Amino acid sequence: MAVMITDNCINCNSCIDECPATAIVSLDDSPIKTAEFVYVKPEKCIECVDSTVPKCVDVCPT
Repeated sequence: MAVMITDNCINCNSCIDECPATAIVSLDDSPIKTAEFVYVKPEKCIECVDSTVPKCVDVCPT
């Protein structure tokens, strides 16, 4: 199961640089051309199993 981006996302891209698995991409690099938010590649997301919370969640302002 991958981390999910919700409609609370403000596209600040903070999570992209924080992701150790490079699983999060910007709108421009999203494989879904109708995407409204940054995109998490589910096949790459490791949910930061070595942390108590995923690193992307830790830096998310929302």
